[in-house]
Amino acid sequence: MTPIRLAFLGCGLAARLHSRTLRHFSDVERSYASRTRDRAEEYRGRFKGARAFGSYETALGDPEIDVVLVATPPASHLDLTLRSLAAGKHVIVEKPPFLRAADFDAVTAAAAQAGKRVFVAENYFYKPMAEALREVEGARVVAVAEPREEAGRELAGKYGATWHPRLEDVLDRADVPLAPLTTLRLGGPARRLVTAYDEPSVIDVVRGCDDAGEPLLVLGGGSNVVLPDEGIAGTVVRVAVHGLSAQQDGDRVLLTAAAGEEWESFVGLCVADRLAGVEALSGIPGLVGGSPVQNIGAYGQDVAQTITSVRAYDRQPREVVALTDCGFSYRHSVFKAEPGRWVVLAVTFALTSSE
Repeated sequence: MTPIRLAFLGCGLAARLHSRTLRHFSDVERSYASRTRDRAEEYRGRFKGARAFGSYETALGDPEIDVVLVATPPASHLDLTLRSLAAGKHVIVEKPPFLRAADFDAVTAAAAQAGKRVFVAENYFYKPMAEALREVEGARVVAVAEPREEAGRELAGKYGATWHPRLEDVLDRADVPLAPLTTLRLGGPARRLVTAYDEPSVIDVVRGCDDAGEPLLVLGGGSNVVLPDEGIAGTVVRVAVHGLSAQQDGDRVLLTAAAGEEWESFVGLCVADRLAGVEALSGIPGLVGGSPVQNIGAYGQDVAQTITSVRAYDRQPREVVALTDCGFSYRHSVFKAEPGRWVVLAVTFALTSSE
């Protein structure tokens, strides 16, 4: 079998991470291109690559290279992708792929003209299907929702309506392993795991535990969560509330996402609908509900720049509140300052239409 001959454009963190995986595949031949030959030679030797190129142009001009992986800083992604397509190469581009909605149109046209494909390097751990499979792994029962309607993804009439998929209210199980539900794959079982699919169910579970004085852990996407080997003696509630709503507000679009929406899918929806403000945050693991807690950010953007309000259940007065002052600072918020007090239910972002 003829191997796929791949060249990395850029020798940094992304190239290292991908190389650690790809070196286990005998049908992928890896080469490395950098702005200096010494750097390229370092990576070729370190990861047992085939060749080293002292410039990107040299790699693109090599007829033996089938596909390139653009692993440079995001500001250079568009230029290198277009140059790679013009050189007749298939392209894999590291996320975030491009910085403007118009860039995607330019790449789409260039790929069609070259007859080549462009892919975005993506982590599928948080995709809905993967999440469902982890639930099946942890227990033999899983609640299945009807497929999401395409009309919902188009925001039901372009900023005029609300889309909420219909799901069962809760899935209540006992002695469920928690490790499959976290990114670190650590932790013992939960005495009780409740997956709640709507806001009233989330609030009912939390209130019930508070009334009974029962230990409670609120779990979202499970990213960077370290759970004890002995498990959780109380109740774990997974916030799986889905839904989107949007409305026009002058030159902005106020887009509200339920806490259980996958962050990467949310960013993808915004980019596809040409809504600017979160595009640089692609690839961050977790759910929308976790985004204000950590004030997640990357490449000069953070969610504090676009979040206008957070709908949350406050366990102290036992009521739902809408917070407009979230105390944001670098990777910090009021939710992080008092982690046992708040249960995030939905987040509203003010985004700018680039159309």
